[in-house]
Amino acid sequence: MNTIINIGNTNTIISKFSKKRIIKTKKIPTEKIKKYLKPSDLTGKIYIASVVSSKTKLFLTYLKNNHVKIITYKDIPIKIKIKNPSQTGIDRILNCFKAFKDFKSPCLVIDAGSAITADIVNEKGEFEGGIIFPGIALMEKSLKSLSGLKNFSLTDKTCLIGKNTNSAVSSGIYLGVQFIIEKYYMKLKEKYPDAKIIFTGGDGKILYKKIKKGFYYEHLTIAGIQEIASKDLSS
Repeated sequence: MNTIINIGNTNTIISKFSKKRIIKTKKIPTEKIKKYLKPSDLTGKIYIASVVSSKTKLFLTYLKNNHVKIITYKDIPIKIKIKNPSQTGIDRILNCFKAFKDFKSPCLVIDAGSAITADIVNEKGEFEGGIIFPGIALMEKSLKSLSGLKNFSLTDKTCLIGKNTNSAVSSGIYLGVQFIIEKYYMKLKEKYPDAKIIFTGGDGKILYKKIKKGFYYEHLTIAGIQEIASKDLSS
């Protein structure tokens, strides 16, 4: 079996795959790669997509005897309509590439991780770019740095008017994210009326359930890498 490694800011996903499907997936904290990575995790040809260059270098120290390919924007068969694509997170481009391939329509792809990215692939399958704003855990961490909010417990239960600190902060975070996404999607549909909304990332499922629109795609980035890898293995 071959291996896909998707290195994110918070988590790293390691997947075993055949040419046709993902067979096994493992998630480890990116900051604890040395602790949790096992030699058995790394088999066959290895494809890496990373937004953390220091961790890419760390992986490469484990892979001296393996056939390794680092995925860059040049490997993705999608037109990129932004400046300096090499400075754009590879996961964002992979997500839009795979979303358009599967849904065959304009898409707004919400990847909810440490940061939340909202990216657009247009009706021609071109990557247009998008917006980035703080993720749920980052908002929580920021608010807990304030003296009066150190002890609140974040919950995904929300209300329009918070009656205590916990409900006020939790609702502020979740409703704030929800309203940003809903409004952005509404504005986007003025330009792309047929646009679908796709959720992925660690907090993607909960946001999908709250917004109640579109589709949830658990490992969208991994699936995008698999498309690139399968073509490479067939060549």
